[in-house]
Amino acid sequence: MLNMGAVLLLLTGVETFCDATQPHITTQCSGSLGGTVEVQLPKTSQDDTYRLMKNNVLILSDRIQTTNIRYSFNVSTGLFAIKEFNRTDKGTYSLEVHDQNGTEISFNQFRLTIEGVKTFCDATQPHITTQCSGSLGGTVEVQLPTKTSQDDIYKLKKNNVTIVKYKSQTKNVDYSFNVNTGIFTIHDINRKEDGTYSIEAHNRNGTDLSNIQFNLSIQAPVSSPLLSRECLSRGQQRVSCSAGGDGLHFSLSLDGLPLNDPRLLSGPSSASDVTLEPGRSGLLSCSVRNNVSHAAANITLSVCDGFIYVNCTSNGTHIPQWVHRDNVTLCSGTADGQDPKKMGLVPIIAGSLSVMALLLIVALGVYCAKKHKTSKDTTEAEDVIYADVSVLQRRGPRREQGEGEVEEEVEEEVEYAAVRLAPGSRRTLETNVDECVYAQPQRKRP
Repeated sequence: MLNMGAVLLLLTGVETFCDATQPHITTQCSGSLGGTVEVQLPKTSQDDTYRLMKNNVLILSDRIQTTNIRYSFNVSTGLFAIKEFNRTDKGTYSLEVHDQNGTEISFNQFRLTIEGVKTFCDATQPHITTQCSGSLGGTVEVQLPTKTSQDDIYKLKKNNVTIVKYKSQTKNVDYSFNVNTGIFTIHDINRKEDGTYSIEAHNRNGTDLSNIQFNLSIQAPVSSPLLSRECLSRGQQRVSCSAGGDGLHFSLSLDGLPLNDPRLLSGPSSASDVTLEPGRSGLLSCSVRNNVSHAAANITLSVCDGFIYVNCTSNGTHIPQWVHRDNVTLCSGTADGQDPKKMGLVPIIAGSLSVMALLLIVALGVYCAKKHKTSKDTTEAEDVIYADVSVLQRRGPRREQGEGEVEEEVEEEVEYAAVRLAPGSRRTLETNVDECVYAQPQRKRP
């Protein structure tokens, strides 16, 4: 089972611009591989004649057009352009302009190099040999001591051979040295520039003012890293990182944590090749660097397809293990096989159920409290007070007694008036119990 992570690298051309309108100097210009270079040159009139040359070979003129369709020159604006810049385009270019009488009007020259990685090195410390690095195809700038007087004499040497001297320039057009700023520059570096450099400065009396030395080592810059991922038979993941360049140093991390913890690894590993334990996932990053440049790439890791986490007990032995679902033989019939995707839902479901249970308990509590209050109110009654109670007598039927006596039965009847409820005190009514308060009962005769 093999799953490879892919890195998509999109290259776009970079446009660079250089102003080469200053006469009597060689302007340093650079272009990016695959990009476009635009160089501003002096404008010419319709009556002027011009010749544009590269390394003293005519490439454009008012009468001759170049066969290289990547070159173009606009005489009215003075803009010279090179499209899809490549290594064959580097060199020394010059533009000569003459009027209709053949008199030279202007002469401009520029040096076009490939734009690579630019590095800087401070070599101003005396009595030590400074270690400097340059990128292959790039530019290196070395800070050296500046002149203290116009009469000072200096010599810049490489491997004890003078390459730049006061009042004389080197034949290597890739070298330049600004005595006022002390910046020594090498353009379009190649491996031949590797070596030991030194600068000697003397005053006009020959007294040694300074002797600075530095070593320059050349390295190919780091290319874009490529990450690959492979799933092994037991669910481990082997991750490899590769890149081009010299003196590379690799660094791998998972979700920002360096991959040097033995608990994350399974089997032998190296700086650019690691084997992760089963079940590992997250953002894996590979960073590559050397002395002149660095680059990085990322890949998202997930659990290998088809693998589940088995957590069970068999014959009294606890067995937690990642296995392929097609090969589940442990704890047959009782294995608790957990799909990693489903395992992630367990905390969410448990939390939701807890919230629902809490809400149900609160709702029941509120309902019971209201029901108890209503029942109490309905079972409470106020004491009854009766005022102006009258007793009425009413004649009933006669009844004969012995010896001709007749007894008339009198029936009494109670009349209640001005019934009112006693405020304040409340009593709970009991079945078949009637408490009454009678005030000033009166007996009335009909």
